[in-house]
Amino acid sequence: MVSKKDLWRSYNDIAHTYREMSPAADAIGEALVEYAAPAAGARLLDVGAGRGAVAQAAVARGCQVTAVDAAPRMVELLAADLPQARVHLMDASALELADSTFDVVTGGYLLDVLPDPAAAVAELHRVMEPGGTVALSEPCPVRPGLEWLHELAADFWSRPSTEQAAAERTAALERVEQLLRDAGFTGLTTDGWERQIPFSSPGRMWDYLSNKGVGEALEVLASPERGVQETVPQGCPGDAECAWARPRPGRGPLSGAEAIVTTRV
Repeated sequence: MVSKKDLWRSYNDIAHTYREMSPAADAIGEALVEYAAPAAGARLLDVGAGRGAVAQAAVARGCQVTAVDAAPRMVELLAADLPQARVHLMDASALELADSTFDVVTGGYLLDVLPDPAAAVAELHRVMEPGGTVALSEPCPVRPGLEWLHELAADFWSRPSTEQAAAERTAALERVEQLLRDAGFTGLTTDGWERQIPFSSPGRMWDYLSNKGVGEALEVLASPERGVQETVPQGCPGDAECAWARPRPGRGPLSGAEAIVTTRV
């Protein structure tokens, strides 16, 4: 399992296919910028910019965008794709930027992947102009539309109840809010929404699930100690027809949904 400290290496490795592996990223980025509502000309910093889902939406609104990421390949590709933005290689927990420089600071799915989210939030507070806005999105643990996958894994892992899932979502939101309060932010508001994730083929869905850790879980299940080699799929390369990757009759299309929460100052 990749530690959060080294997670940037994983993102670096998948930079060239990240958009295909995360088909809902652009829609979620647009939603986050819409929620932050920056004015045209606003100085906006996007931390953990990745391939630019948030940054490109902010550029489209007329913002002066600075985008930073810890993965060198992500930075290289984003700089080429979005020349209107200033793109830099930077650690979210040690931003090489002056105090009180930005009107708006954003982070799409940022805190969930950082080894020290408190340090990063303190940095967001430091570089933001007093009275400015910070908008963050975080993944929700509930994955509507992938119920069939939960059922497939039910023999090996317990499935959280609806009440447990709701409690996890509330706890995740409260953690984000507490981090922001501890850093000195006030006037918090939150929202949440879902985006349907389209998959054009079983192979595309496998790419997405692999990026979410399912591939590593399958490797564990296929280990000799578990003794379930015959029941565990060994991957779904390309657009191969994998029966296990297709939903069973009556259980919907090859799609999932992600919910996010945002916090604004």
